[in-house]
Amino acid sequence: MIYKLLFMVFILCSIPVFAMDAVQGGNLPQPLFQRNNWWNQNISTWPTDSNSASYIAFINNGGVRHLHPDFGGSSGVGNGIYGMPYAVVSGVTNADLKAVNFLYADESDGVNHTTGQAVPFYPIPPAAMTQSHWIEGGDPGNVDLRNDADRHLFIVDQDRNYLYELYNVFYDTSLGQWQAGSGAFFDMNTNNRRPDGWTSADAAGLAILPGLVRYDEAYDDSVSEIRHAFRVTMRSTNGYVYPASHRAGSTSGALPMGARLRLKASVDITQKTGDRRVQKILRAMQQYGLIVADNGSDMFITGTYDTRWDNDILNPAFSALTANDFELIKLGYNPTSANTFPLSISKVGDGTITSTPAGINCGTTCSASFNSETSVTLTATSATGNIFTGWGGACSGTGSCIVSMTAAQSVTATFSLNVTTPVCTLSANPSTVNAGSSSTLTATCTPVATSYIWSYSTCDMSINVCPAIFQEMKACDATKNTCTVTPTETTTYTVMGVNAGGTGAGANIRVSVSGCSPALNATGALVSAATNTGNVGVTSPCAWTVSSNANWITISSDASGSGNGTVTYVVAANTDTTARTGTLTIAGKTFTVTQQANSTVGAPVCTLSASPSSIAAGGSSILTATCSPVATSYTWTGGACVGTSAAICTVRPTGTTTYSVQGINAGGANQAASATVTVSTTSYTVPGTLGNDVFVLTAANSY
Repeated sequence: MIYKLLFMVFILCSIPVFAMDAVQGGNLPQPLFQRNNWWNQNISTWPTDSNSASYIAFINNGGVRHLHPDFGGSSGVGNGIYGMPYAVVSGVTNADLKAVNFLYADESDGVNHTTGQAVPFYPIPPAAMTQSHWIEGGDPGNVDLRNDADRHLFIVDQDRNYLYELYNVFYDTSLGQWQAGSGAFFDMNTNNRRPDGWTSADAAGLAILPGLVRYDEAYDDSVSEIRHAFRVTMRSTNGYVYPASHRAGSTSGALPMGARLRLKASVDITQKTGDRRVQKILRAMQQYGLIVADNGSDMFITGTYDTRWDNDILNPAFSALTANDFELIKLGYNPTSANTFPLSISKVGDGTITSTPAGINCGTTCSASFNSETSVTLTATSATGNIFTGWGGACSGTGSCIVSMTAAQSVTATFSLNVTTPVCTLSANPSTVNAGSSSTLTATCTPVATSYIWSYSTCDMSINVCPAIFQEMKACDATKNTCTVTPTETTTYTVMGVNAGGTGAGANIRVSVSGCSPALNATGALVSAATNTGNVGVTSPCAWTVSSNANWITISSDASGSGNGTVTYVVAANTDTTARTGTLTIAGKTFTVTQQANSTVGAPVCTLSASPSSIAAGGSSILTATCSPVATSYTWTGGACVGTSAAICTVRPTGTTTYSVQGINAGGANQAASATVTVSTTSYTVPGTLGNDVFVLTAANSY
């Protein structure tokens, strides 16, 4: 049984961590276990045992034994509700599994059978410890009634179709430990029996829950028939036969554990009860029968705990039947052959259909025959770039397709192209490296990506100590799903898959760097505008590299090293009048170089322009000095600009005039720049007695 434990742990490790959900009662799979399981086999035509009459006589014990429903009751004050409760859980993680100390540890699951120690195995709802009606008898788990009742606890993991059953359970608060008589695990996806000689939570070594009369089956009108046997107890038993695996007595003449009783076909159940729901229960006794599973009272039928049972209906109907209405199926009967029916798959689009039990892999094998009443589960797997869009025929929707092989069946599966964005996972091999060693990142995307966006961050996002700013990894080939990295410190890498549907969300992986914590003797340097040479000390127990991120800083020493060392760099002269900053990456650390501005300024070289350069008498012109480098003051000569220190001067000359200006800054002054403003004049000839006189009119004249 150790293999079962290991299998469980493996499965649970692959599931995301969420809180386990648990409910009392709840929906159960139809059927529990496979359709051809012994609980679910139609025995209406199976042969009777040659000693059937003598076994029935033993049950009657000199009188007449009537059937009795060992469930139901009254919800009135002072009255009890009988029956066995069950819990349905989902989202189970390893943290939800509890270890249980067993009285019969050698025949129980959840035990290391080498050491005899209990291991975390059972997903017991926390509420079962302190709340009522999770455990048979009604009292919470922390109430010790092990000497007064069977105290069964049943748990169904609906995600995996697993069943856990515990007998005589109790939570010992003083030890902080669950205790029980025995415990059993059943994978309801299979028909595996307990090993011969092993008990379960029932004396016969069988599962209990699939043999209970359930209210949800009897009173759900969408369930046309109950298709399983019921659990029955006897006052004493003698050994065991298939399908049981354990004995609990050796009374001569008594039925063995695993014996099957069948309500005779000649019994008119409509004469026993007029309630059609109870008639459904009695029909199941004719078709699927009763299985002897424990010692108790003769002909007591077990059902689930449910306050809706009405014993005013149940008791008269059950007591109308006696042991004489039943016959014994041939002891240990296990038919080796059965009718088979074909199951055919039609497939539209690109994908594969497989079956459990095996037989169909379509693909290539799209039809197979299965035993009558086998429950076949079909699974659709889309091809790359496709999605499954639904079932047709014997199944519908997009969920699980479960086909009951009561006749020939056909199912259609449809796939279509998927244009959704990729959902990716990212792995690193190895995920821990020494500084300077390499790790290969591999992106796995569904649907397949056609390109990838790679980035990284050295921020420790797990403790939120810095902004998680990711930088693009240009060294990675965007067309490939792998990238080899050589981190010098612990780094988080991310990848986003891209396809025709767009860009998917980023997937992260952290590559840890161990055994190396490099350090620099400084975080940066401030240098003058002149050419400079600097050194940075590196302390490192491992290999490291250095690179420059600025074209005006060059590495004059080796670009890599191992152990302690010195990095030498050269800073080119700064000819600009503004400071600048660049960085080096040394052993994965950032070293910042700040260079001051150039403070040596030359004397301005200026030009002078006049706009306009020619004016009419009385007009104006704007003179503009343009200097490089910039002048801080100006010296003007000529006309009204003398004494002006600005770069612009407006003039109104009365005659053609040449102006000049010198720009001045910290570097001094250069040769003056000149500009001429031409003034246009008008002349008139005035006749006179002594000859003609010529007058030149300017703006200053008036006549």
